[in-house]
Amino acid sequence: MEDLKLKAITAEMNILSRSDGSVIISQGDSSCIVDVNGPIEVNSAANIDMNKAYVDVLYRPKCGIPGVNERYKEKTIKGLCESIILTTLYPKTQINFQIQEMDDSSGIFACAINGCNIGLLNSGLEMKFNMAAVHCVLDETDEIIIDPDCIEEETLAFTRVQKPKRISGKYKADFTFVFESLKDSLISVHTNGSFSLQKYNEALKLSRQACRKIFDFYADLVKKCSVVYIKNSILEYI
Repeated sequence: MEDLKLKAITAEMNILSRSDGSVIISQGDSSCIVDVNGPIEVNSAANIDMNKAYVDVLYRPKCGIPGVNERYKEKTIKGLCESIILTTLYPKTQINFQIQEMDDSSGIFACAINGCNIGLLNSGLEMKFNMAAVHCVLDETDEIIIDPDCIEEETLAFTRVQKPKRISGKYKADFTFVFESLKDSLISVHTNGSFSLQKYNEALKLSRQACRKIFDFYADLVKKCSVVYIKNSILEYI
């Protein structure tokens, strides 16, 4: 396996006092806050499947009002969260995710997805598996760069609403791959720009290798928090 270098990841859980699960996560200079609440009982009159929990996602940009791009992120993250939560254990309930974008130097979508996974771990909701998102780009020399430091919107060959435009840029395309923790299988992919099948497969292979570092980060984070919880419990008992 190649020694793939990712941007530094930091996360702090339980940052919100009135939340079932919360985290502020940073990947390089990109960061966001994720708030998870639920399961919350819903009215039987609601037009949802009462045999499982309903998942709702709200994504807020750093500034301005949510647009098409934010709605796309909400829909994608909703589907991912529905796939990793054991929703059938929580019938007639709703689980809410609120994501507040803080800074975006690149890869904020992957950062938000990883934040949702950590928020779920913090909330204690039953999960089928963990998920990890990896962002990468295809540069003008046809090289795949995993987790680049900074991307300016004007250097990309697409617009905010994913409509391609004919401009030359530093990066030809970007990818966000999402993997599950059981077999490192791909469960979602988001792409922009133009690329060949060969380059797509190359990006997929490198991202699959990189996702293991994120899963290891989850494990270390949970271990550290478990030690803190145990120490606090002992102090309270004493």
